[in-house]
Amino acid sequence: MKTLPIVDQLPDEHLVLIGELITAWAMQEHELRLTVYMLLGLDPKRGRVAVRSNRSKETVEMISDLMSLSGIASNTTNLRELGKRLDEIENRRNTLAHNIWVKDKQGVLFVQSLTGSWPEKTAHGKLKRRIQPAGIPIPLEGLRDLVSALRQMIYQTRILRGEIEAALK
Repeated sequence: MKTLPIVDQLPDEHLVLIGELITAWAMQEHELRLTVYMLLGLDPKRGRVAVRSNRSKETVEMISDLMSLSGIASNTTNLRELGKRLDEIENRRNTLAHNIWVKDKQGVLFVQSLTGSWPEKTAHGKLKRRIQPAGIPIPLEGLRDLVSALRQMIYQTRILRGEIEAALK
């Protein structure tokens, strides 16, 4: 099993994009929470006390259920698709934020993923990535695309919240 050297200082371009991703994700979570609070008729202070944080997909499902209970349907947002896309972005964001980086001899940067199992079975069953980690290459363009996709989701969530606000009045 090949072990690549750990990178403890990423290039500036990577750091900027990862930092933007992390801060944009916090904004996405905030937008989802505000939407839940509005549907429940709570101000943000009471909402923070009453509503616990979920993963984004579960929060979108909660929003969908609350909209249904309020007799509200969205004309602008496919909630199932929003939840699916946010789940994908959240998983990628978590991979970048919670794993170590390694670099091969050619200078390609990878994130070392320790979650899940490899698809092929061994004689002893599925081999966990904690035992044999996966290296996921992270090109700059992929980071740019991820940040762009997240910005689009924030925008879409704001449109949805505006639509709900208008329907509740």
